[in-house]
Amino acid sequence: MAMTADRMIRCGHDGDYYPLTYEYGCASLVDLPPFDSLPPHLVYRPTSYVVSGEDVCRNATDSIVGFVRHMINSHHYQSALLEIERIGYFHPELRSPSLYLQKMFCYDGLDREEEGLLDFYYQGEPAYRKDNRLLFQAAKMYGELGNHKEAANMLAEVSSSGRDTLYRKFLCLGIVSLRNGEEEEAFGYIKRSAAYAPDVASVTSNLRQMLALERKKRKSPLVAGLLSVVPGCGYVYNRQPASALTALIVNGLLAYATYTSVKRENYGLAGVMGVFGFTFYTGNILGSVSGAKRYNERRLEDCASSIEKANHIHW
Repeated sequence: MAMTADRMIRCGHDGDYYPLTYEYGCASLVDLPPFDSLPPHLVYRPTSYVVSGEDVCRNATDSIVGFVRHMINSHHYQSALLEIERIGYFHPELRSPSLYLQKMFCYDGLDREEEGLLDFYYQGEPAYRKDNRLLFQAAKMYGELGNHKEAANMLAEVSSSGRDTLYRKFLCLGIVSLRNGEEEEAFGYIKRSAAYAPDVASVTSNLRQMLALERKKRKSPLVAGLLSVVPGCGYVYNRQPASALTALIVNGLLAYATYTSVKRENYGLAGVMGVFGFTFYTGNILGSVSGAKRYNERRLEDCASSIEKANHIHW
């Protein structure tokens, strides 16, 4: 009852704190109970088409593999996947990390990341698991599934002396750490990436985002809960002004209704109003605590997304 009351207080308010979904045929905000986890597929992500390299044909081998790239660049992922299987069967000599990367692109483009990762571990050649391009792609697919710990493990295996590769590695590790709630580790990775950045503007942009994150202080769930002893104050602390005003009005009206019912000796109505009042009061406390946690998650997600966009990384 308390969680239902909290949900009613927050209904339609402060939408910036909730992920968006089109799962039910229209734009909706996702607000699951605090004991439930949010499935990654439920969250709306803008369509990002997976593309491969150039598909220019110079010889017979290029014409076969180039046709696969052409289909991927045309977003015919299922057809490209079938063509890769055909090449592997009829032309085993053409199997290579580059061709296998096209296969992972297809799984990514089809939103079948689990199948792609399963194939990577059990069907791909063991030597492929040391290819940096494949490790980056596997990390990307883990990130899309919300498994940031395994994404970090994949990135940690990337080994290279190239500046571009190291820049991308440490930058991606920073983004993954942010989404995993590891703020200090993320700052360390972003600073390490600065040594390999292609230009000063990239370094400045990344560090600016991290400094902005530091200025945007974390919210303490304990403090939010204690402040919500006065209805609405916890929501104000979490920067949810509309929810705070609703909580204050609803709790005030229910308390007034309970008081006037007792004063008129209408104890039956006073009991009903008292139950509802206590429920909404408890819901106000629970909502403030969960709101602080939601604020902290959104704070890190916004920073990670900003760094991704600035560096053209699409996870």
